[in-house]
Amino acid sequence: MIDINNNIVEDGKSILITQYENSINLNNLLQVFLEEIQKFEIIVHTLYLNRTLNLSIGVQLDYVGGIVGQLRNGISDELYRVRIKAKIAENNSEGTRDEILSMANFLFPVS
Repeated sequence: MIDINNNIVEDGKSILITQYENSINLNNLLQVFLEEIQKFEIIVHTLYLNRTLNLSIGVQLDYVGGIVGQLRNGISDELYRVRIKAKIAENNSEGTRDEILSMANFLFPVS
């Protein structure tokens, strides 16, 4: 998973060359610009998380299911998530004995 950078403003100001670090106008402009970049980072990271299989819900989960070729057919998010994972395993499987056993253990775990 990709981590979010919450220090864009500080990171940006820290690489300002010495010649300009005391320039009030440049620092203010940089502050405003980097705050907008930080907001954008948060939005993009949220969109990224909503597209991951384990965190997506509703329509986002339908989108992920559509990518792998698994229709929802009216089931709950939790069951649909399991079916999507099974479909991913099926899509990547060559049908060997070990793959079939691995998929069965995933779908029906035994303690």
